[in-house]
Amino acid sequence: METKDKSRKGKDVEKLGSKRKRKDKLQDMEDPEKKILKIEKQITKPNQKRVTQPEYVHVGLPLNGEVEDDSSFNEWVENHLPSYYFKSNGIHWISVVRRSNDAENETRNIPDIFGLQSAFEDTKVVNTQTLRKLAKTHSFTSGKWMLFGKTGYEINRLWGIVANAVIRGTIPSLSAKVSAVSEENDNHVICIYNDNFLNDEEVFALKDGIRNSMINQPLKYKADMFTHLGIYRTNKWGIDPVLYRAILNLVVTSRTPRKDNSYNIDLLGGERPRKTRKDNSFRNALEKTENSFRKTHGGLLTYV
Repeated sequence: METKDKSRKGKDVEKLGSKRKRKDKLQDMEDPEKKILKIEKQITKPNQKRVTQPEYVHVGLPLNGEVEDDSSFNEWVENHLPSYYFKSNGIHWISVVRRSNDAENETRNIPDIFGLQSAFEDTKVVNTQTLRKLAKTHSFTSGKWMLFGKTGYEINRLWGIVANAVIRGTIPSLSAKVSAVSEENDNHVICIYNDNFLNDEEVFALKDGIRNSMINQPLKYKADMFTHLGIYRTNKWGIDPVLYRAILNLVVTSRTPRKDNSYNIDLLGGERPRKTRKDNSFRNALEKTENSFRKTHGGLLTYV
């Protein structure tokens, strides 16, 4: 008799346990936040070691003034070239920053990223106009010109030029960064920042500073808010996150004899193409230029 009672008791406990499991499962289905918390607990790894990202910070002097050549900075750049660092080792970016002594002025308009994201979720109509309004309202107006280079000599040379020009003030930017070596491909990206993508004069002055530093690579300009809102090249709203593209010294000339119809398209410093006469030859040459750029760099060509 005792053995029967024990076995029956064990079955009752097993039934009770299975009921509790089913109840917990139903609660998880009803409360998705609770389920998310459980998943996060399972996948979170305890105390992962953080790797310090290389950064050179220059403090002092007016931010619009030029700094004299600094041998210690030049040495730092030589010792922290992008081809020396690998993302697989935890280093993702090498950066240089200029800061003034006026901390109050620098923190006057702190970007409200959480307010921006919350307002974006409540936005019914998403287009470039509404995004510009959100950026202005939440002081999230930073943007950057980007250029690309292959790992090794090319990216090291480009980064050396950009880093020196930013710190010295010949490129009107307060910060720039370059990506480390990736296992996926041999391309690096350099980002050169400005405060306000809504200010065309500021955006183009930065572009001119880059060009005056003898950098001839194609440039793309993006607002940082697109990245933080998850708006990439293929998005459901059909918005191009690249606001401007600039090509230097790209010349397309039709082969029609000049005495009949000769048309030149000069894209110098990213300026708007100039046509000499009205004819379809100009349009055809322009389309050829845009198609070539689209295949090489992606997206549409905007003349700036």
